[in-house]
Amino acid sequence: MQNYRKAALRHFDDGDYLLDDHRLPNADHHYGVAAECALKAIMRGLGMPMKLPSGQMPKYPHNVHVNELWSLFHIFANGNSGSVYSSLVPSANPFVNWSVHDRYEDGSKYTSAMLADHKVGASETLACMNQAFVDGVVR
Repeated sequence: MQNYRKAALRHFDDGDYLLDDHRLPNADHHYGVAAECALKAIMRGLGMPMKLPSGQMPKYPHNVHVNELWSLFHIFANGNSGSVYSSLVPSANPFVNWSVHDRYEDGSKYTSAMLADHKVGASETLACMNQAFVDGVVR
């Protein structure tokens, strides 16, 4: 079964581990996935279905990666009694230049500044997710 909260924490920790080893492309990838999982954990807690009864993924707008999910999170949270969580995640998307497909790249595009922005964005989503966990919204 999917556990977006635990996945978010694991990916963030892996990002830190890889960053400490100066492996920027892979660290960046993990920070993006961590943020995506954190947002999905909150959205799931606010009522967004993640799987159909058949076990298949529904064709909902949330079935995208963090670079697209960021703005959808704000729309969904604000429309589903989650404005407190939306207010904890900046509206400006730090992952606008992130793509899951970058895992196929040679890694030359990564800069320390880009990685720092993505780590901050992931940290903010995890802080929001942790608050939602304390509030009982996220399991």
